[in-house]
Amino acid sequence: MDLYQLIRTSMTASWLAGIIERMPQRKSVTIDKVFTTRENNPSAYADLADIVRVVGSVPVISRGGSSLNTNSSVMTMGKIEPMPIRLNEHFTGARLNDLRNLFGPGSQRGQALVQSEITRITTGLIADTQKTRDALCAQALTGKIDYQMKTDDGFTRYKVNFGDTQTYVPTKKWSASDIKLSQVIKDLIAMRNQLRSKGHAGNIGFMAGIDVWTQLANLVESLPNDSRSRAAIDGEVININGFEINLNDGAYSDRDNLGNAVVKNEVASDKIVGWVEGIPKLGYYAIDDLDSNLEPMPVFVKPVKTEDPSGIKVISESKPMPLVAPSAILWSTVLA
Repeated sequence: MDLYQLIRTSMTASWLAGIIERMPQRKSVTIDKVFTTRENNPSAYADLADIVRVVGSVPVISRGGSSLNTNSSVMTMGKIEPMPIRLNEHFTGARLNDLRNLFGPGSQRGQALVQSEITRITTGLIADTQKTRDALCAQALTGKIDYQMKTDDGFTRYKVNFGDTQTYVPTKKWSASDIKLSQVIKDLIAMRNQLRSKGHAGNIGFMAGIDVWTQLANLVESLPNDSRSRAAIDGEVININGFEINLNDGAYSDRDNLGNAVVKNEVASDKIVGWVEGIPKLGYYAIDDLDSNLEPMPVFVKPVKTEDPSGIKVISESKPMPLVAPSAILWSTVLA
């Protein structure tokens, strides 16, 4: 067995599943708390009827400009094609020579060393894919996706507009010097009622930016021991009279209008977001690759032999699409 055959035969579906299972769990409050419903969809497209059933409205998708859509920058369609997250790591001839030295005469130890290197590369590709998936989900919570997308001509924007989310304006900012926990509880109740008034049944979850969460933590810690309000801090969760507010200080990479790299917060530091649990959904759609049998899966990885430059390219692909109902999401700026 030569080096390429070893790499190709090693990269099986069970091998990939094992890598994903053994990977350290990536911390993502948005994924773990909001997008708890996940499913594989055998289609390469998100069907409009399915989206309407989930989100209650028709989203609009734009592929970001004339380079991809010559007639209009925005288009509405019966089916939406989730854009793929396609990454690769290239093994040049020189790097393969290093692997061949590890491979040696093809002993079990040599094979294990090569497989370990392939696993390391694949783990990195999967981790980067998950970061992009998390960014798309965080943006979807705002009612729209507006994310960087690579094209042959450079970067453009991948846009999906689900509609306007709800907003709530507190009667007093939580950063006011005389704010009391009773007013915070009153606002949380009002936010919950506003979400339920749109006909969405279910528990309400909350995530707060770092400054909001810290302000709430200070209010809880300043309570007297005999306070009749039930409030406690447990790790990165604050419980106030049954309302759980999760800290979300996550961030993701994107590009600004000039194409410069920027870092954006999943939840702005002065905001809190509430959502009806069980409604947001994360779909994984069919991979556009014959070697994947065109099946849906969270991520697919395969090796490809290249001629110019000579080497092996390890390619990963994933097609996630977060679906949200804007009326089941509420944002509030609670700090001055």
